[in-house]
Amino acid sequence: MNICESVEDAERYADADKKRRDDAENPNAADGSCYEAEKQLANFADKLTDELKKRLEAALRETKEALLKKDVVLATDRAETLKKILKETGATRYTQTGQAEKGGPSAETRWQGASAQPHGGAAGAQASSSGDAPQGKVMDAEYQENKQK
Repeated sequence: MNICESVEDAERYADADKKRRDDAENPNAADGSCYEAEKQLANFADKLTDELKKRLEAALRETKEALLKKDVVLATDRAETLKKILKETGATRYTQTGQAEKGGPSAETRWQGASAQPHGGAAGAQASSSGDAPQGKVMDAEYQENKQK
């Protein structure tokens, strides 16, 4: 078999190879979504509304059933539904923690210009805005290298 024949074989079987790869990857992705849903239920079930929790549990159950039947198309479809519900749970948790109103998880540490001061406080803000050396205790020092032979 030479290189030209190998290339022709690869082109001829490209569609079949893609289908086989999808048949392997899609159930894995669905299984990953199931894992994520189980984690959400275990860690945050008390933060979800009853309706959202029931929808998540139902979508999880349906996706697992499709995986057990080894129905790739059905499992992929159910996993997409499960992913949408997982996004809803994430959005619900995010708004419940109040982070959306505060501007995100790092809003209290994010520097917002002259009115807010970064970690250095007032001295750090003055140094940043004026470009001068930082205010406070500054010590000049000289040193010599002692070369011993």
